[in-house]
Amino acid sequence: MSADHPERNVFEVTEEYYCHNGKYGTREDVVFLINGIPVLVVECWLGRITEDKTIPQIRRFVESGGVVVTVGSSTSMAELLGVPLSNALAAQPRSLL
Repeated sequence: MSADHPERNVFEVTEEYYCHNGKYGTREDVVFLINGIPVLVVECWLGRITEDKTIPQIRRFVESGGVVVTVGSSTSMAELLGVPLSNALAAQPRSLL
């Protein structure tokens, strides 16, 4: 990856990205790649968040090193998870917003 010459990089966005190592497989909703290397994985979650099913799944994801980004009123999910919450937009200089 070239940070000095970003125009030399190939940026791609995929839907339904599949990966299998011969034993385990995964399917991600959206993956951003730079020069074929996955740099950001997005799981699009539609539906109802339930305390008995959804919250344990998300908690396992966070405990294994995942990062959850929420939009709008779904930030209350952090309270259900018992994880610290910070506003990434508030931490950015106004010129980047």
